This record gives sequence, C-alpha cells and structure tokens, in this order.
Amino acid sequence: MYLAVQERIYKFYAVKILEKREEFFSKESMELWKRLSHPGLPEIVDVLEEETRICMVMEYVEGKNLGELLGTGCRLSYRQVLGWGIQICEILEYLHGQNPPIVFGDLKPSNLVWQKERIILVDLGSALMQNSRGRKSGTKEYQPDWRGKEDLPDVELDIYGLGKTLKCMLTVGRSRIPGQMQKMIGRCISGSREERFFTVSQCRTHLERLQCRRYFLGIMAVLAVCVISAAGRTLQMEEQSRDTELLYRDLVRTAGESREGEQKQLLVEAIRLDPACETGYLDYLDSLLEDSVLSEEEDEELCALLADSSGDGVIREDHLRTNGSSYGITACRIGMAYWYFYQGEGGKRYAVNWFRKALEVPEEEFGDELGRRRCRIYEKIGSYRIRLEHGDKTGEYSISFREYWEDLMELSDTLEKPGEEMVTLYCWQELICQILHYRMEFEYAGITGEQMRGVTENIRKKMEKIEEENRSIRDRKEQIREYLKLLEEEWIQEAE
Repeated sequence: MYLAVQERIYKFYAVKILEKREEFFSKESMELWKRLSHPGLPEIVDVLEEETRICMVMEYVEGKNLGELLGTGCRLSYRQVLGWGIQICEILEYLHGQNPPIVFGDLKPSNLVWQKERIILVDLGSALMQNSRGRKSGTKEYQPDWRGKEDLPDVELDIYGLGKTLKCMLTVGRSRIPGQMQKMIGRCISGSREERFFTVSQCRTHLERLQCRRYFLGIMAVLAVCVISAAGRTLQMEEQSRDTELLYRDLVRTAGESREGEQKQLLVEAIRLDPACETGYLDYLDSLLEDSVLSEEEDEELCALLADSSGDGVIREDHLRTNGSSYGITACRIGMAYWYFYQGEGGKRYAVNWFRKALEVPEEEFGDELGRRRCRIYEKIGSYRIRLEHGDKTGEYSISFREYWEDLMELSDTLEKPGEEMVTLYCWQELICQILHYRMEFEYAGITGEQMRGVTENIRKKMEKIEEENRSIRDRKEQIREYLKLLEEEWIQEAE
C-alpha cells in the first residue's frame, strides 16, 4: 500500500498494487470495483491496468486505526463493540450482495479505521470474487484453520474474521467476554459447519438483539438505583456492605455494556456508592478516552467528578486517597491520559501534577512496582521538560543534563511491554528528538557521542523487530527512521 498525492489540488490517495491474474481481474470485475459505493468503504477512484499489475487508487481514509488503538491497550466499551460490530456487518452485507459476491478475505482490526461516527473497512486490495481462483491473502490468525489452500473464497472467511475481530476488541483490558457475546463469537469461528452462521445478516441480527438487551438492562439498572435510594432501607452493617459491593459491581458491569449516556450515569452511581474504589473512576476515564483524545471539556468533566462530594461533605478524591493502592493507580492513569491525549495547553504540567499525587502513596501500598517506577520517571522527565521550555526561551538551563540523560535511559528500560507498541515507539521518538535537540548539552555533561550512537543504534535494531501490524505503526517507524537519518547526517558533518 502506498500513499500518493495529487500535487495540483494537494489531495491524498491510497494506492494498492496487485499482481494481475486474469481469472480475478476481468473487465467486468474491474468495472464492478469502480461502482462500489458505501459509507463504510473508501471510494475507489480508479483501477489502472498495466501488463502484469493492477493499481487500485482509493480514497485516503483519515481516522483512528483500530489495530493501533487496541495495541496501546485501549479498552473499548461493550456498547461500542456492539455498535461497531453491526456497522462491520452492514459493510460485509453490501460486499456479499454484489453480483458476483465480493469476499473481503482479510478482516482484522488493523484493516478498520474509526472515522467520527463510522467504522471504515480499508485495504480492499485483499478482496476476491466469491469462488474465484485469484491470489489468496490474509493474516493467518484471522483465517479459519479448517480451510485448505485450494478452497475457493467464500463468505465464511469474512464471518470467521468478524468473530476473531470482535473477540480481539473485547479481550483488551478485560478478563472475560460476556456469555451471550461469547456464544455469538463461537458461532462465527466454529469448525462445525452446522454450528456456524451461514450469512453476515445472521450475525448482524444477533448483535442487534444483544444491543437492545443491553440497552434495556441499562435502563433497569438506573431504575433499580433510584428505587434503592428512595426506599431508604436500613440493613445491618455487614449486610449493607456486602449488598453495596454487589450493587457496585453490577453497576460497573452494566455500564460497560450500555450506551454512552447511560454508561457515564451508571458509573457516577457506582462512584457515589463507593468513592474509595478505583474501578468506577478508571472506567469513566476510559469512556472519555474512547476517541484517544482528552479535550478541555472532558478535562473539566473529570475534575468535576473528582471534586464532587458523595453527600458527606468529603470530596471524592479525598475518599479515594484513603485507599492507597486505588489512589496511586488512578492518579497514574490520569497522569498518562494528560501526557499523551490532552489537546489543550499545559498537558505535561497537568500530567506531572498527577504523577506527583500518585507518588505520595507509600511504595508498600502502591501494589504495582513497574507502574510506580514509570510514574516516578515520567514525573522527573516532565519536570525537566517544563524547565527545558523555559531554557529554550532564555538560553539558560537550570537542569543537570547528565541526570536528564540517566532518567531517559531508565524510562527506556521500562518499555517494550507486550501490547504497548505505540507507547514504546512514541517514547523512542521522543528520546531521539531530545538527543537531536540537546546533543551538545549532553556532550558538555559528559555523555559521549559513542554512547548516544549506541543508544540510537539499539533503538534502530529493536524497532525493526516490532511488527508493522497497521499503518500507524508503519508511519511512526518511518518518522523515527527520518529522525535517525537526520541525526546521523549531523554526526557525519561534525566528523568532517
């Protein structure tokens, strides 16, 4: 896949180059490709035919790549997974409804882009006409193992890919998948033909039923909270504590399976019941970060949630402080949200403040050794960054560049955690940029050019081991390569 630009109007296009096979790329099939039109598919601008290749020119789709989102550990709400699953089914129904039917053949998170309110299915170059004998492609873990190499493309490929994709969307950040959804996924990927769904329409109908059921449960849970609050029943202390815990868990669980409006309302009810437990706060934060953006409005919303009281005159943040582990984990997660996702000014300052709050929790109470270590390093680097910004303006730096270097190295040692590829690449890019910008200051502090070259070469080698599962990872790696090339050119010029 290539990114092309029409220079006259500065418009971007995605170009897929495919090996030409006449049994797939007939004149009729190419005309069919050009006529495809669906809001969940990129527009195919043109299909260019050469002697041995086909160039498919498509609309360049901007948005959040789902594979990238899941790669950063982002937890999707159950409501969101159901909604996106239904949209994916609608796209596949459109493709399967063509004459002849089109089998996408490589359905997976990295081929899905979240654009505003829609899911877009990209990389149409992997698709085949049903029962055609064209080239076979697809990611192994998203292909059914019961199919042989000579089997012709069939809609069951897309049904299987749908099941595996839904499973991937639901397992990130969760220990289990809800029972009814687990059964639905099982029918998508079952090796038994009798148990499998035969059409994508069946899958969509099943998802729509689950969506309606969860919506009803959300309303009933809110009504249950209101009834319990109004009744004012008096229970024994032990029974009340047990019932409160059970109700809290039920509210949090139901919130994860509800629509956005009800989801936040249910989480606020859960926090009101037990303001010292971190789960409600973390799920609320996840709901704010569903689009990987923390806006200024969402910042105010989060601050209001923490500053509100639960009816006893004590603000919720102070309640949370009474549970050291819960407060440390929550403060650290909020700090990371401001560090990476805040869109207003002063994100790093806000992040540092939350990291400092997390570090107020004694080490023995924190419960997450690696998390606390990262928190401490981010706090120090954030403090450096604030002072460096002042130094860049005045030309006078009030930090020890040797200590700054040592902290950057320590942060690098905490990276390469499975599932955090994008976070690792962001940190590597930041480290290389700091070397590029403050190379002379580091050398004055006693850090040799050989040491810096060793670090950048180590990053280069480790980076090549990260699989390019989606366009975002590929683009980030390409940016890092450009920075490495620029740094190498400056070192060569100095040597001359």
